[in-house]
Parts: sequence; structure tokens; C-alpha cells
Amino acid sequence: MKCKYIVRKELVVLARDRRALAILVIMPLVFIAILGFSTGQLIGTQNDRGRLCIAVVDCAGDDLASEVLKMLDANAGIRMVSVAQEAEANRLVDVGEVELAIIIDASFSDSVRSFTPRQWMKASRGTAGTDLHSLGIRIYHRNDRTAVTDIAVPLIELAVLKSAIGRVVEDVSPAGALSADGSVDADLGEHHQFGEGMSKTKTGEETRPNLVYQIIVPGYAVMFAFFLINIMARSFIAERQEGTMLRLAAAPLSAAQLVMGKTVPFLLISVFQGVLLFVFGKALFSMSWGPYPCLLFPVICCTSIAATGLGLVVAVMVRTDSQVSAYGNLLVITLAGVSGCFMPRSWLPPLMRDASLVTPHSWSLIAFDQLLVNATPNIPLIVESCFVLLGMGTAFVVVGCCLLKQSFRLTRD
Repeated sequence: MKCKYIVRKELVVLARDRRALAILVIMPLVFIAILGFSTGQLIGTQNDRGRLCIAVVDCAGDDLASEVLKMLDANAGIRMVSVAQEAEANRLVDVGEVELAIIIDASFSDSVRSFTPRQWMKASRGTAGTDLHSLGIRIYHRNDRTAVTDIAVPLIELAVLKSAIGRVVEDVSPAGALSADGSVDADLGEHHQFGEGMSKTKTGEETRPNLVYQIIVPGYAVMFAFFLINIMARSFIAERQEGTMLRLAAAPLSAAQLVMGKTVPFLLISVFQGVLLFVFGKALFSMSWGPYPCLLFPVICCTSIAATGLGLVVAVMVRTDSQVSAYGNLLVITLAGVSGCFMPRSWLPPLMRDASLVTPHSWSLIAFDQLLVNATPNIPLIVESCFVLLGMGTAFVVVGCCLLKQSFRLTRD
């Protein structure tokens, strides 16, 4: 095929253009590496930033309080820090060293023993008229950490129930959560375990990885895939400035052949970039490729097709390097922002989440979310996302061919 010579030429030119290679391949790797260092999750630099850090002031000092704290500390998503004074624990919360502080009063054990079976039955159903404060447990947190408190309070209540309920009731389980001997069912404990997406359980066995990287890595992969827009546009501009486009217009090449020769090299590089980012994420962050890792490659390919097609449309339309910087960067950043590349799509308002479906980024992120975050991926949704990406990519290519064909006519005339 005649286009194979154009493909080979473009690959040689791209190999010599180190700036383009840096943007397409090296820059996203650097971004992810910086993210790993800043969060302490890079291999060799792991810390406890991914765990809920709690300062504890144990004024009771008895067996019951120790048992409650031991259960909390056994949770893989929690790191306990023992503090002698309440003022020091509050200071740690204020400066951000810990997420919240738990103060167990000296009256804790007496308060627990004063609860009647009826009160514990209500507490086990989450309808108790009292709260932790009535048991002698106080929680201190910053106003911007209410979400963390909403996670921590049920865990503390569960630990108190598991430690104390056997002393006052025999069977108060509303749905099998408590066995006949008053102990908490193992399934309930697993269900309430904070940080279910963490890499280790309380026994040290590996489970699901940190969900942060299951979301961040594909987000960067999708965003940087569309940086092809700028690279392709500058390639077309260089062809025009050097006069190569005029020769191609005069050559016995159809618009489709020229489009194939100009886009296939970028498509190959985009696929390589996507694969490399996921390999990089697994190597440095131990991120999981999900239960169906083989399905990641089709999603990467479909995303690259959509990105290459959109890059072709922009490349044919722009005429100067300034237009590439203005239109290309604006398009790349805007599409990445509205689709959920910078944050989880679940955080977007419903209206924006629905509106973002007009972007290829969103469908790619939906497919990656199913494969990397969900324990049981929705295969039909993944297939649908791939078809939508292929459809968008095909539409972009058709528009690019029409624009390029019109440009050929104007050049030849």
C-alpha cells in the first residue's frame, strides 16, 4: 500500500521529535510518579497515608477499653496512635497529623455495664436513643473531616458492641449479624471494615489494592491519550510549512490513503502509551488490572482510535502553531475536566455526569471503572463503551477525511 511509506516516514519523524515523545510517553509517567511520591504509595516509600489515623486517649485503662481499641487497631484501614493527654490529641487533629481523636473516659466500663439488654438491642439496629458520648467515648475532629467521622463512628460502635454485648444479651441479631453466643458474625465484620480497597487485611493477606490508583491511573491515561491532538496538529502544520503537503496533494493518493498514513503512527504510539501507563501503575503502585485484565487492551485501543480521530479533525482545521496552542490545549483540558479525568466521575453533579457522555473520555473512563474498580464488571456496559468509542472515532475520521479532501481540492485549484 502507498500509505505504508507515509507511516514509516511519520514514525521516523516522531522518533526524532523528543518533545513529542516526552509529552506522549514520559510526561504522564512523571505525573503518576509525582503522585506516588506525594501520597507515599510509591514502591519503597509506602507510608500510612492511605489509612485512617486515629489518636486515642484511654483514660479508662481497663480490659474492656483495651479490647475495643485492639479491635479497631486490627482493622487494616486504621492506624491507632496512643496519646497521653486530650489536649495533645486535639492538637494533632488541628494540625492534620491525625484524622480524628477518640477520648475514652474513665467511666466507660461502668457506662457499658449500665446498658440494659433492650438498649443494646436498639443499638445493634442503629436506633439507639443514646450515642457514643453516653458511653463515655468522645470524638474530636475538624469541621472539614465530617466525612471521615461518618466512617469512623460505625466502626467504633461495632467494636463496642462486639466487646460488650455478650455480657448483657444472648441473641439480639436483627438479620443474623449476631450469633447465639452474642459474638459478631464474621461477614458483618468484613462488611464494615474500613478501607476495603486497601492492599492488606488485618491478617496481612493481600486483597484489593488502593482504589486511588485504580481511578487516577486510567484518568491520566485517558487525558494524555488526547494530547495527540496537539502533536498531530503540529505535524500537519509542519507538512504545510515544509511544502510536503503540496507534494502529497499532487501525488496519486486519495484522502483516505493520506489519512491512514498520517494517523496510523499516532494510533500505534497512543496504544503503546496506554499500555505503558498501566504497566507503570502496576509496577510502582501495585494497582490491580481487575478480574479481566485482557479486556483492558480493547478499551485502550478504542480510546486511542477516538483520540486519533479527534486529533485528525483538529489537525486539518488549524493553520498556525498559535491556533494549536489555543484551541488544542483548551479542548484537551476542557474535555478532561468535564468527563472526570481529574476526579472520580461519581463526584460530578448528575447533570454534568450526563452531559459528559458526549465526550469519548467519559465512555473510556466508564469502561475502565468497570474493569478496575468493580469486583464484578458489567461486561455489556464495557462492550457498549467500546462501541461508542469506535463510533466516535469513526465519525471523527470521516469528518477529517472530508475536511482534508476539501483542502486538497483548494490546494490543487
